[in-house]
Amino acid sequence: MAQPNSKFNLTGRKVTAPIAAFTMAILLFVYARTSIQAAKRNAQRHREADGGQINAM
Repeated sequence: MAQPNSKFNLTGRKVTAPIAAFTMAILLFVYARTSIQAAKRNAQRHREADGGQINAM
């Protein structure tokens, strides 16, 4: 238990939610960056396979 006179009364319950939110934010950022890079690589491969032509439909 935390001491009643301590300046920063941090307990496991008070710290868990911010740590979980921070972890989820980091994971979302990494996932977004990775998927964008994969989409760019995939688009480049398709462009090269199509002979560099861009479909204008």
